[in-house]
Amino acid sequence: EKNGDEEGASRLRYAIARDAKQKLLNLGPTFIKLGQLLSTRVDLLQPEYIEVLATLQDNVPPFPSEIAMSVVEDELNGNIADLF
Repeated sequence: EKNGDEEGASRLRYAIARDAKQKLLNLGPTFIKLGQLLSTRVDLLQPEYIEVLATLQDNVPPFPSEIAMSVVEDELNGNIADLF
């Protein structure tokens, strides 16, 4: 019976990890980076979380360059072409 409890707990951790990953993806690049960082912290998280979050290392939707350029221009108060 103990093994069944462990399997159930593992399935629950996978479900929570998948949900957390989706939320990080929805929140955008900064939070995706946080998930990538957490995926390397085997000293902090259970293996199920590490496995799911590790997919953020190489399987992330692209971030539109127009938005990235806009953020840089806003933060640096100038045009990309002038700044670089």
